[in-house]
Amino acid sequence: MYSHAPLDLQFVSAAGRGKAAQVRHWIERGQNPNARVKAEDTIDSALHSATRNGHRLVVVLLLQNGADPNLQAADSRTPLHLAPSVRIAHDLLKFGADIEVLDRFCITPVNAAKSMRRYDVASALLQWKEGTPTPVQGSGTSLSDASGEDTCSPSRKLQSPGPSSPNLTSSVDRLFFTPLISHSPHVLALSQPSPASFEGCTSSSFD
Repeated sequence: MYSHAPLDLQFVSAAGRGKAAQVRHWIERGQNPNARVKAEDTIDSALHSATRNGHRLVVVLLLQNGADPNLQAADSRTPLHLAPSVRIAHDLLKFGADIEVLDRFCITPVNAAKSMRRYDVASALLQWKEGTPTPVQGSGTSLSDASGEDTCSPSRKLQSPGPSSPNLTSSVDRLFFTPLISHSPHVLALSQPSPASFEGCTSSSFD
């Protein structure tokens, strides 16, 4: 099911524009982090929108507060299919994103990254699958820039969302990333079934 509710639409829009303070405000007031909306002939969620547009602060905020990394949106894609950077891909994986999930066209996140010429992301996903993720170097939007910690250390394992995942220590992190799970009635929303479970790799129904 998807929503036409104005608040859900505004929430997804804010996530897509990187408005972390607004996203946090809505979550504190019980906004469902897994709401899927239909707009402009596509289906989207806040996590899909933030991931697609590279807003890592919002991605982690949503994941810490119950956003499902395996939620399906348009064409049964999960956020991992859309990951624009290695850092965001690693964040999704740490919170349980399925690296083997298939979209409507039987494409995995690895092949989706290759199709978009994001070869660094594809390589990182393969390394994660093999159990040998490497630290991420370089500039760009990153939590390590704010916390002084490499959040993509190879010693980090898949973790469930919670106060210690990821370990964020700076004042900026405390402002935006204190988990709000106790305030939201929606964080226990069940994951959608994997598209791989659908015979013939047909998209699940959103109606």
